[in-house]
Amino acid sequence: EVFEYKPPKKGEYPKWVQGQFLKQNKNITDRAARYLSENLAYDMEKLSNEIEKLCLYYADQSKIDLNEVEVFSLKAPENTIFELIDAVSAKSKSLSLKILNNLLNNNENFTHIFYAMIRHFKLLLKTKDLVERGMDGAELINQLKVHPFVVKKCREQAKNFTLKQLKSAYELLAEIDLSIKRGEKDPHLIFENLIVSICSKELKI
Repeated sequence: EVFEYKPPKKGEYPKWVQGQFLKQNKNITDRAARYLSENLAYDMEKLSNEIEKLCLYYADQSKIDLNEVEVFSLKAPENTIFELIDAVSAKSKSLSLKILNNLLNNNENFTHIFYAMIRHFKLLLKTKDLVERGMDGAELINQLKVHPFVVKKCREQAKNFTLKQLKSAYELLAEIDLSIKRGEKDPHLIFENLIVSICSKELKI
């Protein structure tokens, strides 16, 4: 027999988080569950690890609220460009902006961030196009010419966008690239606006 285990949809993650706490005989409030889901970019492995740590830390408590989560969880000051890309690809606006500011405050090169984003959305666009043409498996890996792990991640992230949205996002990135090179606007402000646009429900660009 073959069983398919699909990850929750984005809006279902807080309930999933609450269910995992219930298995440990603990309750977590709605806002705390949402906070965890968003700040870990809907990554089930990271969420599972964080839930385990919180249950151990608050072993004597039956209820966990946002205050407890904020005190103990997600305190690492460092973020990576990959975490930013994953957050934007998950359309997690507040987390994306938080990671961007952390990166810039820690003197991460803005150019590196921006061009990594361009490369990733180009790959997402190509992935979405090939998948919609019916391509999958080894053929998809061969066409994209990247590691199978990257292909799998891009395939999942591309589900958060329509092909039209990805085309619009990539076109906007190209326009911003030109604008930055001309020195027309503040790069930080432009990039924040870009993140807000990409993470919006309709991606109205």
